[in-house]
Amino acid sequence: MQTLAALIKEKPPYVTILIAYTNAAPVQDQVVEIGEVQYQKSDRGIPDALRTYMADYEEAIRFLSSWSDVPTTVAFQSDLFSDSAMPRLLNYLIRQRTTLGPQLSPSYGKLALRAACPVSGCDLEEKHGLLNDYEWSSSGRSIIVFRCPNHGPHTIRLSHPAEVARLEVNAPTYNLLRSMIHLFDTTKHHIRVTGADYSGMHQETLLHRPLAAWSAATGLARGRTPHILHAPLIVVWSGTKLSKPLYVRDGAHASLKYSGMDRFCSYAQLRDRFGGNGDEGLRIIWDIFIGIFARSRYEGRAEIVGNEWHFRRLPVCIMYESMAMDGYILLCLHGNLFHFVTPVVTLPTDPPTS
Repeated sequence: MQTLAALIKEKPPYVTILIAYTNAAPVQDQVVEIGEVQYQKSDRGIPDALRTYMADYEEAIRFLSSWSDVPTTVAFQSDLFSDSAMPRLLNYLIRQRTTLGPQLSPSYGKLALRAACPVSGCDLEEKHGLLNDYEWSSSGRSIIVFRCPNHGPHTIRLSHPAEVARLEVNAPTYNLLRSMIHLFDTTKHHIRVTGADYSGMHQETLLHRPLAAWSAATGLARGRTPHILHAPLIVVWSGTKLSKPLYVRDGAHASLKYSGMDRFCSYAQLRDRFGGNGDEGLRIIWDIFIGIFARSRYEGRAEIVGNEWHFRRLPVCIMYESMAMDGYILLCLHGNLFHFVTPVVTLPTDPPTS
């Protein structure tokens, strides 16, 4: 990163990176259906489920922050819901729920607001907000009534910040609220980096349309739009992103294991493969991606204009020979997708069938 910054004549602005963990995903084997209503326990309610992988994340982020010389902090969904502007924004969403519900959750038509049952050891939450009721206090703040199948109704009062911080939402609602918070903050320039699977019509329908309606109705953030960088996805032969099958089913990408390339799917395996203090394998991947920018500039595919990198003549296909990685890595940048293959790896003649 320092090498890239040195190529730019003007000093780049001060940058920090915030890693926002979505710890409201359902825990495997903790989703139940009762009377055609889905309930779940989230990672947030079962700390051991989150701690299983957090050490790996923290270690990898520490290395990347050190190599890039960019300070990094982390946050969870509760931190976003602790923002002082959140009750005001939630009030707006609740008052507009008959319109926003079908937009943000087309399959169910409801605002997917949820909160875990506060009874110790329960932590069940209704996933899609189908049973939620909304009441209003004398101050005009909403009171959300949730229902636990085991312990009955419980409430979140928007006038109580500690209770608001317990709320969880589905991904489209989370993206909308996060963008609203960023637009409220005029002291910083927020650039959100997310996967390219959130680009295109998905983003237009589930984010920009309700944002524009909110600004027009309230007069807030008028003329401002969120700045979002859609990072390239690493995809497999089927076109799906590499990470998706890993948490959808067990044993996904078994062929990578047969070819000895399963370390691309697991930081723990990458670290174990190279030993040392854990950074050797990750450093190889880091150098490869930094090399994309350097080589693209050398070959005339990129140039620096002011403080910006301008790319042209895509797709870019670069092959790296890495003895440490046991062969070649072919990275093809096409639009906003990275494809990687290992063309010189020989698979077993008869791979296991189980």
